Amino acid sequence: MPDFILPPGFDAAKDIMVFDWSKPDSILEKVKKEIYGKEMSKKIKRADFLFDLSGVLLLAVHIFMAFYGVYYEILPAWLMVIFFYCSRTGLAAVGHYHNHRKKDGITDWGDPLFDM
Repeated sequence: MPDFILPPGFDAAKDIMVFDWSKPDSILEKVKKEIYGKEMSKKIKRADFLFDLSGVLLLAVHIFMAFYGVYYEILPAWLMVIFFYCSRTGLAAVGHYHNHRKKDGITDWGDPLFDM
């Protein structure tokens, strides 16, 4: 690291904080207890369901507009470009989330959308 970035007299061995994550009263252990609890597990499952629902709806609207909307010119061309730009970006975000999700063959339906 260049010297001009660090303040004068900086010593990494004594100036950088070190955390012991193995202590039972550490913040990591407290967060794990909270996250892996029943109440938070229910909230996470509900949030995942709502995210999947919105992803499916976005995919359905995107496909509808790609075929029916383009053929019947539902929107002007400039607005169609903006719509497809936003919906494809949103679908790629759905795919990105699914790439990081636990794989079980059912809930990872959105993995291919990441390639958009």
